[in-house]
Amino acid sequence: PAGEERAREGEPRQSERVDELEAIDNAIDILDSPENRALFGHAYTTFVSISEVSRGVVNSTARVAALLTKKAQQLKSAILARAAVAVKTHGAFDAVLEDIDTMIETLKTQEQTDITDRDACKVDMKTEREKFQDHSYLVEKITNTLKKLTTKKEKLETDVEETSQAITEQEDMMQEAMDQRNASTARFLQSKSDDEDAVDLLQQALEALEGYYNNTNSSFLQIASQPLGRQSPFLTAADIKAPEFKVSKDQAPEAKFSKTGEHKQESNGILAMLRQITQNLQIEIADSEKAEEEEIAAYDKQRADDEATLQSLRDRKSDLQGEISSTEGKIGTKETDKTGEEGDRDSASTALENLKPGCDWLLGAFEKRRALRKEETEGLMEAKSLLSGGDIGGGTFLQRK
Repeated sequence: PAGEERAREGEPRQSERVDELEAIDNAIDILDSPENRALFGHAYTTFVSISEVSRGVVNSTARVAALLTKKAQQLKSAILARAAVAVKTHGAFDAVLEDIDTMIETLKTQEQTDITDRDACKVDMKTEREKFQDHSYLVEKITNTLKKLTTKKEKLETDVEETSQAITEQEDMMQEAMDQRNASTARFLQSKSDDEDAVDLLQQALEALEGYYNNTNSSFLQIASQPLGRQSPFLTAADIKAPEFKVSKDQAPEAKFSKTGEHKQESNGILAMLRQITQNLQIEIADSEKAEEEEIAAYDKQRADDEATLQSLRDRKSDLQGEISSTEGKIGTKETDKTGEEGDRDSASTALENLKPGCDWLLGAFEKRRALRKEETEGLMEAKSLLSGGDIGGGTFLQRK
């Protein structure tokens, strides 16, 4: 930018101007010595092809040079010092006037250059300052967004952990229910198998007894085969009678055998009881099968509900994980944006730092430099006026035929 370039030029120019002024002062001292004045007065008639010059011309030229020298020393102006040298060394006034015009134009060019550089400094400083502020604001905004996204991600991760725990608990509960159901089924199957085995044994016993009585007394079978209905398979206390002793309990009974068919009624009771027990076992098997079917149906319904709950938890976990992935993507994008904005902010800051020395110098010295150029221009214009025929102290400086 112009401010930076101006800064690099400004510092050495001040030092060069001091050195230039010293050199010009030395040149003036050399040219202004009495012996060199006579030499230039004599040389003037050689370099200028004029038919006639008055004696006051040389003195007037010296007075203009002295005026310019004094102003140059007062203002520390290199351009006025150069003008003084030009007045002393040039014999042709037209050339001196041309040099002065050139110097005036140079001052105008410097004025315009300073204005251009000052305006450029203001624009560049304003632009870089606004860039710095804009990028700083965006960095802060992105930082706040990153904080929110990070908090959101942490909350989602907590939700995932809680959901995972709920899934584990649901699976454990379902496994426990399945284990209980399997154990209950195993007990049912074992009980059913035992009952079926008992029925088989009872049926075998009935077949054996019925086969015997079928061969010995058919009428007994008819009586024994009558249905008894559902009864308890167990004898009660009323069914059991204590033995009666006719003589004494310590006296052995007589060895007297009964006749065939004498105990028909007792045999009928045994067969009826066996049939009743068999029938009761078959009913029990049917009832247990029905109960098992109902329990299985209830379990299957609960299992379906539990499966739905488990799937809902798994879906929620999947959704949360997807949201975490999306949030991480946003965080990555924002971090990249932040890095870019920080780089732009730092670049603007560096540009401001580079602009500041030169622009501070230019803006600070602008009015002083403008005032100095104005005085330099006025001095040159005054010298030009004097050399063009004006008077100073009542004397005419340039007389030509």
